[in-house]
Amino acid sequence: MKTTDIQKFLKKNQKPLLIALGVLAVVVVVWIVIKKRRNPQGLKTESEIESSTGTNITSSLDFYHLAERLWNATVSYRSLPIIVSWWPTGTNEKEVYAVLECLNTQADYMMLENAWVNYYKQKSWYVQHMNLQAESTVPAILRSELDANELQRCRDILTAKGITPDF
Repeated sequence: MKTTDIQKFLKKNQKPLLIALGVLAVVVVVWIVIKKRRNPQGLKTESEIESSTGTNITSSLDFYHLAERLWNATVSYRSLPIIVSWWPTGTNEKEVYAVLECLNTQADYMMLENAWVNYYKQKSWYVQHMNLQAESTVPAILRSELDANELQRCRDILTAKGITPDF
């Protein structure tokens, strides 16, 4: 194709190309806005969490590790050396329950949510924006990965400890 052919094509199809470019721009802006709304802002400090919940944070808990365990239980992949390098393994409900069993107070649950958001933010751009399994909040990941009975079991675990679940 010569330069003149390209110029003729662009001149002839200028309006449809501009419309397509405009639609693409709108889709990208809407996508970014939706993603921004899904990402919680304004994480609370430990003292803010304790004062807002009226409960203390369990100092012996490693919330980053709990968030990592929850991530691995819900958004995990295993390596398959043949044909496919990565393949979803599904949700490990027992591990999700075990993580929730570690929590003792409402403040612990909120700290887990903060740790999850921080853990999520450390993930790659692809994981945050393209991977449908990755969710930016604890309630969102639980709702997306667990069925109604499993969610009820999670609620039962938390309410037995005096924690009010938000899912």
